[in-house]
Amino acid sequence: LGFSGIKVRLPVDTACGITYLGHYFSWIRKVAGPNAHVAIMTSADTHAKTESMLREFAFFGLTNVRLVQQQTVPCVADKSGALALQPGSSTLLRKPHGHGDVHSLLLSSGVLEEWAAAAVRWAVFFQDTNAAMTMTVPQTLGVMHRDNVDMAFTCVPRNEGEAVGALASAVCRDGARRVLNVEYNIFDGAYTQSAAEDPQAAAKPGDYGGSINTLLVAFAPYRSGVEASGGRVPEFINPKYADESRS
Repeated sequence: LGFSGIKVRLPVDTACGITYLGHYFSWIRKVAGPNAHVAIMTSADTHAKTESMLREFAFFGLTNVRLVQQQTVPCVADKSGALALQPGSSTLLRKPHGHGDVHSLLLSSGVLEEWAAAAVRWAVFFQDTNAAMTMTVPQTLGVMHRDNVDMAFTCVPRNEGEAVGALASAVCRDGARRVLNVEYNIFDGAYTQSAAEDPQAAAKPGDYGGSINTLLVAFAPYRSGVEASGGRVPEFINPKYADESRS
């Protein structure tokens, strides 16, 4: 993108120049008030810059903002599991552990306890550069409240073969049926196997909603689940290959 700063400092559009962080916080202030509780997961690369930006803009008028920093983990260089090194160095190349860390961090940092004390009823998880999610969250929360739903995803139309995770109803190993986000790098194989086993039940590959990593939860059952599990999310590796040889 030719931009060296943190992604939330990118402009949402070129007409008004408002940053993603400014867009999100302005929206949160309008729909939930200046005392709304917000947590931002950062990494070693983004923590100081995010904190500096928040202070520069006086937290965009919000009063309850917390930063939780995830740890980094060593990267692997190939399918054999060889550890990757910094270019021209003997130092290990490290990257943030992943989105799933947010749950354990909210627990260990005390954020969940703070939100419970503040009688928070709903929590919304979203990514740093998804400006359009602000148009879907109010409607989704309304449906969740009406239908007594504890968790919901918002999604977009997904084209067959698109590099976007697919939301699907799946029968898990314990026999339970759950709605899951199936990562795009394993979806095609899982779909092919499922369609072969039950051709009549299989939808077309393009009929599955595309996950945009916007997750809404009723806070009380979410907190209970995180406290029971420690917020641990099973490890998952989504490899990025340099070319079609996938070596």
